[in-house]
Amino acid sequence: MISQAIVHHGAELAGLPVARVQKKIQDIWKTKGYEHYDTNILFQYAKKNGYYKQLSRKEKDIATFRCLTMLDRSSAEEILQSTITPGNIVHGLQRLLAKSIIQDHQFHVYMAQWLLGCPMNSAMMCAANCDSIPEVLNAARKSGIIDDRTRVIAIHAYYFLVDPIEVFRIAFEENTGLDNFQGLATRVESRGLSNANIARIRR
Repeated sequence: MISQAIVHHGAELAGLPVARVQKKIQDIWKTKGYEHYDTNILFQYAKKNGYYKQLSRKEKDIATFRCLTMLDRSSAEEILQSTITPGNIVHGLQRLLAKSIIQDHQFHVYMAQWLLGCPMNSAMMCAANCDSIPEVLNAARKSGIIDDRTRVIAIHAYYFLVDPIEVFRIAFEENTGLDNFQGLATRVESRGLSNANIARIRR
């Protein structure tokens, strides 16, 4: 039995009707198990089912960030307005850490959830005893949660401060190998998504 507190909390963060959220949580619990549920997974499943098609990009970004971090709406909106490109989730998480709104361990868990699309319990397992995002991603690879290609895309996304899908898209469209960090850094910058020099320093 799903408590109404969980349902209403999920609905508030996701910006969706309570009835839809309750059904989606039930689906997640039934197919994946209750331990697989968290508000970020709720958002991902709802998005996959087309629940956000009628919302603007800004509203989707705010819902994404809030489901990941559980921030109040005004704080999430303020952070996302000051990222390299509006709504940049990876840069938004980095800004939360820089402002000490979240601590290192929270940062590692949230970043792993977003970069890998994994539930919080898996992200927490990977982040345990890790001091950096590359270490977290390596732990995820060693545990079999992801393959090496996913790890490489995720680590580039972290260095470039962009979404993993952007790394994959640019590598494909520019015919640049995922192992070509310098080439990818230049191409990501040429699209106005990142600063190549900052990415190199972060690496």
